[in-house]
Amino acid sequence: MSPNPHARTHLSRRTMIILRVNEQAEDFYEKSKELGTRAARSFDTQGREREKHRSQMTGLENIAETTLKATDVLDYIKKQMARERSGWTIPEQQFGEHLKRYIEDKDGLKVAVDAVCTSVGIGDTTEEDRRERKHVRLLLIRQLIRQVVVQFEYEDSELEKRRNTR
Repeated sequence: MSPNPHARTHLSRRTMIILRVNEQAEDFYEKSKELGTRAARSFDTQGREREKHRSQMTGLENIAETTLKATDVLDYIKKQMARERSGWTIPEQQFGEHLKRYIEDKDGLKVAVDAVCTSVGIGDTTEEDRRERKHVRLLLIRQLIRQVVVQFEYEDSELEKRRNTR
């Protein structure tokens, strides 16, 4: 019994998508670092609520990793921003707004989505194209959120060390 050539092509395309998503994640690494640092500084001003904010960032990562829809990630961000006295909306940092804008705007993550889709031959005319584009977007959001949370953890620990050495 010979293997289905369509399955092999589909697997190759899926593999290519993963490779291209990883390449794009490298390209937006600096933006991820900026956002993660912004988060740590936003939450640092909240003092004793440090663990609550760490939990919120872990919650963001969990949502991104488990959801099947990018809108769930955006809804989580908006929900955190809507809370009174939220570190997500500290005026000097505006972490939540910057993260939301990067995910939503045409000059943000959409550039990476378009690059991946173009490189693997995903158009934007058919229903299947739109479904695949949504999947690519979700994969990129997952990469972004992972990187942001890691940078947040790193920067948060650095801020804590500085506080303890004073």
